[in-house]
Amino acid sequence: MQKLHKSDEPISPEIKGYFDAILIEKAIPKEHHYHFRKWLRYYFDFCFKYNHLQTSKESLTLFIKKLKDKKQNADQQKQASRAISLYYELESKQTGKRKPFNNKTDDFSSEKSKLKATGKVRLSKRQRVRSISDLIIPFIGRRSGSIGCMLQGQGQL
Repeated sequence: MQKLHKSDEPISPEIKGYFDAILIEKAIPKEHHYHFRKWLRYYFDFCFKYNHLQTSKESLTLFIKKLKDKKQNADQQKQASRAISLYYELESKQTGKRKPFNNKTDDFSSEKSKLKATGKVRLSKRQRVRSISDLIIPFIGRRSGSIGCMLQGQGQL
């Protein structure tokens, strides 16, 4: 997986969907799904923070060591290891297929979502001209000057 998961972000809906499907396929009890997703999210955060590759088995070893250092019990470490192993399995199934985690359009759609959330959506040419005219007209008068005439000629006034 080339794209790093950003720290403090939830798992993308696409990865979550594929991961939930493999949890069901592997007959992981439903009451454990939350915990498996939690370990995956923690693993992604760990890889992001310490600049480890998410698909590297060495990263899993380092992650489990970190869990030990943080006094997580053996059952929790085992569950985390199982969750990440399922993620690796999911990644390996994607070989030769469209990789949902590396799709360039996913990067663009997430950027578009961020822009919409912040209200910074790109304006069309007509909207930009209208916005500029809204700023200029109070200073030059509605029908005076070349800019006012130009805007009026374009049907903007």
